[in-house]
Amino acid sequence: MARPSGPRLRKVLAVGAGAAAGLGAALGPGAPAPALASGRPPVLAAPPSCSIVPAVIVRSLVGEPAQTAVETHPVPSGTTCTYAVGSNSLGVQVTFLPVTLAAFEAVEQDYLKGGATKVPGLGQAAFALAPRNTTYENLFFYGSGYNLGIIAAAPLPKMVNLAKAVLDRLQ
Repeated sequence: MARPSGPRLRKVLAVGAGAAAGLGAALGPGAPAPALASGRPPVLAAPPSCSIVPAVIVRSLVGEPAQTAVETHPVPSGTTCTYAVGSNSLGVQVTFLPVTLAAFEAVEQDYLKGGATKVPGLGQAAFALAPRNTTYENLFFYGSGYNLGIIAAAPLPKMVNLAKAVLDRLQ
């Protein structure tokens, strides 16, 4: 399957943006932060930095000669880390979007109905989109109040290893 684009990518980003905006609006001055399913309050301050996933970790776990990440913020409190691999400026992408576990699970159920595969043993919930006409694999997982995504031209087991490293570094 191609990189998420169009309606599918907008759905994933909308969940993150909607959750971030909704939480921001719900939290007036002095209001207590609501707890996520994990019992932790959602992350509303600065979004994560790509320093959580240095290129050396991407290179060692995914097996791609990833360059230093280019950090962007597609939605409030969200971060996308894009690592060029050779001449491919979109070689590996790691995305952090603050959402609740319930919101992530709702999106996951929709993808599972559309043919995605559940990935056990990775965070609180995870699924992958199997490639069809491309070498890119799409892995989405949940942990520490974030919908996390990894998109790369790498085998799923290597991406799962990277995902585990990301989860460990978010703790």
